[in-house]
Amino acid sequence: MWWTIPFLLFLCAHGLPTDTKDPKTHVNSRTILCGLKPNSQYLFYNIYAAYWSEQKSDYVEMSNTFKDCEFNNVARLCRTAFKNVSHADEISGEMEEVDHDSWWKSENDEEKLTAKHQKYKCQEYIRAKELDIPKGSQKWSDRLRLDEQGDCSHDPNQICASRDELVRIASDECGKKLQLEEYTLGGKCGSSDIYPEIFFVCDKPKNDSFFRPTTFKAHREEAFHKSQLASLEQYAHVAEQLKLAKFNNETDKIKKLNQQLHDFSYSAASAIKQAHEWSHSTSHEHMAKEESWWNEAKLQNDALVCYRSREGVLEAAKEAARDYAVARSADLFTYAAALLSNETSEAEKFQIELDNYDPDEFMKSNGVPVVGLQKFPELKPQIKDYYVSYIMNHTLGIQFQHLEILNKTGGHAELVGFYQEIFNPGLINEKFLKAPIEHTIFEIYIVVAVISMAVLVGIFLWKNRNAQYKVVDLKVKFARAAFGPMGKDEGNVEVEKLESENFENPMFTL
Repeated sequence: MWWTIPFLLFLCAHGLPTDTKDPKTHVNSRTILCGLKPNSQYLFYNIYAAYWSEQKSDYVEMSNTFKDCEFNNVARLCRTAFKNVSHADEISGEMEEVDHDSWWKSENDEEKLTAKHQKYKCQEYIRAKELDIPKGSQKWSDRLRLDEQGDCSHDPNQICASRDELVRIASDECGKKLQLEEYTLGGKCGSSDIYPEIFFVCDKPKNDSFFRPTTFKAHREEAFHKSQLASLEQYAHVAEQLKLAKFNNETDKIKKLNQQLHDFSYSAASAIKQAHEWSHSTSHEHMAKEESWWNEAKLQNDALVCYRSREGVLEAAKEAARDYAVARSADLFTYAAALLSNETSEAEKFQIELDNYDPDEFMKSNGVPVVGLQKFPELKPQIKDYYVSYIMNHTLGIQFQHLEILNKTGGHAELVGFYQEIFNPGLINEKFLKAPIEHTIFEIYIVVAVISMAVLVGIFLWKNRNAQYKVVDLKVKFARAAFGPMGKDEGNVEVEKLESENFENPMFTL
């Protein structure tokens, strides 16, 4: 058609659209190199490995301690270099030439040794599908992943296991033999029927709680606050006595009171920990078994292979949250004590440090199981929510209903204002220990019901007042009036009653 001619001329002038991305990056995305170093000085650990860097558009060497480029070693290189990959497939016929320095040459020697290394493509990690658990069911689930790093780095063997091996591990965790419909596998390693991951559902009750109390739970938070506030009141009393002793220059008394404050500070840490333990021991999260986040199993050929449990990682993270909260309580306690004793410099010091206990800071702390969360990133929001909930329920002197501020960055900076209001020199204000007045749904329903009843009664009374009355029409006949000499009416009046149902238009006839 005629319009194609100018279009073709335009293409000739400007050229076809081109991809601005480096073509090498597209081809080499998620690839690694692996092969023997030329003329290495080592008898072992002479493997050269490199991964493709999109930032540098080139291969970057990786340190390693491997003896060869067998399947498990190459898969480990992939997982180290890239996220969300399972294993590597050899790219047949593709080699990359790399220049190596000669180890026996001087630094100024420009002589290079060239070697060709095999190229591998790292494959996407496809997770095991989650099976649904009916709402209200007693069933529970877990996800297990074989571990090739972290605490298990001593194991140079398998990173994938057979279906039978993984089912056996999961069955041990469940406490009974799993059926085919109760598990799924993920992260398949190549063409073989081997995997690093299993997800399973178990219908056997989980025996993981020491006890689930009902009597003590209602009082545990009260005990947490009262035990520490009692100690602070004692501290405030001694601090006031010390001020008075210093004012009166009572040397012996000053020495004695200083020792009391020192002993008090020493024992405060123990008191805080006990307050947390009391609160925690009466909660359903107290575990009778050891809260371990990795396990060991004997697999094929008695090779020791480690795996991580998602539930185990979650419990370890919760334990880290509680430990972090204990340290937080110690700093809050010290800050409160500094405010009570009017130690301005000490109070300012802890005021700055309290920002370290914001939720985002906790998630970056050393206690959080980093390797476990790399394998189960879906746990991060749940762990963060748990930490926020825990510190809201364990903030000295303040009920959790007042502490929504802790759910955001900078929340502890706002908490400082609360503490300056609560802990004044020699005085503790307990107003924030009372929950704010809230109307429950039940109370609202009661009010609505009462109002509705009153309206119905009013309507009923109004209708009764306007009910249909029997209306009596009167027909009055007057006889001719006769008046006597005194002007007195001597006539007769005859009244005739006429009953009528027509109450809207009653008739009166004369």
